[in-house]
Amino acid sequence: MIYYILIRHKVRNFEAWRRVYDLHKSVRDEAGLKERHLFHGIEGSNEVLIVFETKDLKRAYDFMQSADLARRMEEAGVLEKPDIFILEDVSGAARESEIEELKRIEEVYTEPLDKEVDIEFVYVAPTASEVYLTGNFNNWDTKTLPMKKNKRGQWKATVRLLPGKYEYRYFADGAWATDVKRPEARGDSGSKTCVIDVASKIAA
Repeated sequence: MIYYILIRHKVRNFEAWRRVYDLHKSVRDEAGLKERHLFHGIEGSNEVLIVFETKDLKRAYDFMQSADLARRMEEAGVLEKPDIFILEDVSGAARESEIEELKRIEEVYTEPLDKEVDIEFVYVAPTASEVYLTGNFNNWDTKTLPMKKNKRGQWKATVRLLPGKYEYRYFADGAWATDVKRPEARGDSGSKTCVIDVASKIAA
């Protein structure tokens, strides 16, 4: 019998989480867990959803309850207790040719319609000594996206974003600053944030 394990949780930073997750692959292999799908939420969401396949539920349970996995999750920046679902495939056995055809269709229809777009952020602050870009695309982290200053006093940073609306602010010399060229919106914390609308770029 083949079982599927669906795990869903939120992470502080997807790229940082992915590095720890990839390094843990050998341990998952030993536990008999085979990754079938890995999904990441778009439009600034840091929700992660993973689907594993296994034939041995006991080994899978032992892995999920291990102290090692708990340490790895903490190291990777998992923000909440995961939702875990154990699923059984009751659709019936498929012939090998049918399985190959399903894989081919899956590859075609899971190709993303939108591509990431390089967006340059520019903040003018000639007297600032350090400026960071922060927004809902990096969980408002004030240290992961440093901006570079040119001779004209402009601080610049380029970020690859999927189409959608994003909120952002600058963190200059330890203080929050907004972009006067962008519309403002009221954030969850009550503070005003800037908004940028990234246009769609359809894949060729």
